[in-house]
Amino acid sequence: MVFYCAAYKKSWFWRIFAHKFLAMNIAFDAKRYFYNRTGLGNYSRFVVDGLKKHCAENEYFLYDARHPQAASLQGFNGFLAKKMPSLWRSYFIKNALNYDNIDIFHGLSNEIPLVLPKRTKSVVTIHDLIFLRYPHTYNPIDALIYKKKVGYALKKSHKIVATSEQTKQDIVHFFGTAPQKIDVVYQSCHAQFSQVLPLEVLCQTKQKYGLHKPFLLCVGSIATRKNQLNLVKAMHQLNVGSEVDLVLLGNKTAYQLEVERYVAAQKMPNVRIFNAVEFSDFPAFYQLCIGVVNPSIFEGFGIPILEAMASRVPVLASGVSSFPEVLGDLGNKNLYFDPDDVDEMASKIDFLLKNRDNKALFTQHFEAQLLQFDGELLAKKMNNLYLNI
Repeated sequence: MVFYCAAYKKSWFWRIFAHKFLAMNIAFDAKRYFYNRTGLGNYSRFVVDGLKKHCAENEYFLYDARHPQAASLQGFNGFLAKKMPSLWRSYFIKNALNYDNIDIFHGLSNEIPLVLPKRTKSVVTIHDLIFLRYPHTYNPIDALIYKKKVGYALKKSHKIVATSEQTKQDIVHFFGTAPQKIDVVYQSCHAQFSQVLPLEVLCQTKQKYGLHKPFLLCVGSIATRKNQLNLVKAMHQLNVGSEVDLVLLGNKTAYQLEVERYVAAQKMPNVRIFNAVEFSDFPAFYQLCIGVVNPSIFEGFGIPILEAMASRVPVLASGVSSFPEVLGDLGNKNLYFDPDDVDEMASKIDFLLKNRDNKALFTQHFEAQLLQFDGELLAKKMNNLYLNI
């Protein structure tokens, strides 16, 4: 395997040799790989790093003019990438792909360039179509742009990766795409979530964030679609303020003000919101909590559920969209609730709290379920998709 970086000087001899005798030259736009520390960035790193580790017979090229570890961009092409990055990613990236004899370009976040070399096959990953399912949660202009980009990618790509069966169904429903063109390839979560942390680290995290009471955890941007307000209402209904905290962990949006107003009006000091937690601290939050509750109305995948499962923490979730795919054990009615039904949500949380000493009620199926999200398995599945375009 060769993973090209900016400092690497490729001779014509080496490039011809590598192209002839190695399996595939596979390229990615690395903007999110290098600069996005949340969802799409995490997905980009999962795919690329997994392929590098488990499918080392290929060459992988990451293109980004601003980052010193990205593939070097030669001459005028490099000048365009630096001066007009958006235009370059859509049109002039073709020059770099030609130069590096790229066999496959994989757009990791819902889009592909408008111009690609004839010899280069294209793959696109579609994460969700929430902008079509819930357009009121998006700026209309943004939603229109997303629809155009996704529509073009679905039409022009040789193969489509959906991150869940739910997303595959949505692609077929909203765009009429042939199902056989779409492969579902799940993602995994960072390996650190499955590693048991030392007691010292857990104690340090407790002190750092003032986690002095048992708490339930909800991970995800504080946003309308994530539905944290209904979760707060369910906690208020249970009236466990002196015993159990609710910790909301995620980026702030305008919706957070609505949540905060309700918390203030109902005098709920047990609801705590953290907007700026380092990713390295996330595993400790999971391992310290009683359980994870995800009340989201709709998700394309559901990484927080997978992180909680890897951490062997009880999970309650909305029984909608992709969550049952990730969490599994559909016969266990204790795991799921209607995200619009505050009473049902409160009932399920109450059951979890009363059975906190019997984690097996919620986690006994985790080992089998997690096998679907093994990093090596998924990397090889992605590589097989490339081989069969």
